[in-house]
Amino acid sequence: MASVPLPNNAAARQDLYRRVAKENFAPLWEVYHSLIPNQPLTPAKPAIWKYKQARPHLMEAGGLITAKEATRRVLILQNPSDRTITLANASTFIGPNAAQARKRAEAYEATCYHQVCDEYSTDWDMTGAVDDARLLTDLGWHLANIPQMPHYNANEQFARARH
Repeated sequence: MASVPLPNNAAARQDLYRRVAKENFAPLWEVYHSLIPNQPLTPAKPAIWKYKQARPHLMEAGGLITAKEATRRVLILQNPSDRTITLANASTFIGPNAAQARKRAEAYEATCYHQVCDEYSTDWDMTGAVDDARLLTDLGWHLANIPQMPHYNANEQFARARH
């Protein structure tokens, strides 16, 4: 439990923060409120994908795209809030900023990947990782608060018991 701060220790705190920062430490109590909010926060919009809607598109795609043309003939689920998607690895991009993302990834791989400069940089845009963490946090929050654990429908191929 956190103690109530003394009104005259601000300078001592700042001195502590400077000293611990030199050794790559930081006070969690200064950032905890922004890392773990009281409620899930996410820029993702709620979306529902129904198989009945997807099936005609899947069937059409299966007729238009051959197995030789594509390793996986799959329609992916895109959240309406962000149309950019990274697939498989950091060098496969689709979406409105794909070309820019690809150029940045290629430049990084050519100059820093597994080199001395291959370390965290404060100019990195971590919004994708933050969005992923928020999505997974929201999912966990939802699953933890529903009255019954999710389950497969009886007729689903994955519904049978696993031993």
